[in-house]
Amino acid sequence: MPFDDNSFDVVLAVECIFHFPSREKFFQEAIRVLKPGGKIALSDFVPTFTFAFLTQLYRSSVVATYGSVTSITISQYQQLAKIYGLSLFEIDDITFNTLPTYSMLQKILAVFARKDARQINTILEWATRLGLIRYLVLSTTV
Repeated sequence: MPFDDNSFDVVLAVECIFHFPSREKFFQEAIRVLKPGGKIALSDFVPTFTFAFLTQLYRSSVVATYGSVTSITISQYQQLAKIYGLSLFEIDDITFNTLPTYSMLQKILAVFARKDARQINTILEWATRLGLIRYLVLSTTV
């Protein structure tokens, strides 16, 4: 990022981190630009290990619908915190609040997208309802 070291109090990544090519590079840069005691907050779809494995079966349809996305589990996030010397992540599970998004997205996809996009949305909705995917807000301090 084109910012000086120790420039910010907060780095916020909402609805985007799953599109980044590397979470490691994100954390390196976030830590670099944060002042001591600064905070990182992000939102992410966090799958269970089982669902992360299963999504590979539908990878081409997911990419066609949502673009290139990557997912990591909460244990992988906590491991990144340790690697980069961060406090373990505080976790707020807001999954329930995101459920209405699926029906709204389904209506949009019905008009503008291929049939497999609607199928992927349905699969993701049910995976979320079954607890295989959680929508989390994660925060930590540098």
